[in-house]
Amino acid sequence: MFDHLWNNGYPSLGANNVSSIFDDVTTTLDTLCTCWTNMDQPAIRDLWDPEEAEPYFLPQEIREPIIGWDKLTACCANA
Repeated sequence: MFDHLWNNGYPSLGANNVSSIFDDVTTTLDTLCTCWTNMDQPAIRDLWDPEEAEPYFLPQEIREPIIGWDKLTACCANA
């Protein structure tokens, strides 16, 4: 799916790094889809890197983005 971007836009990454990045993104998206299917909100929240200073969440069903750990945690707890 992203092969054309990696091959043309980021040649310095090398094939092994591109495969690793692609696999990581694919795994994360698959996990996210499973969490949504199961309505597992705590697991969705746990997909964010805990070292992220200020996470962003841009769900389609909410007009304003959710920014920050407090708001993200509240959103996942209330869903």
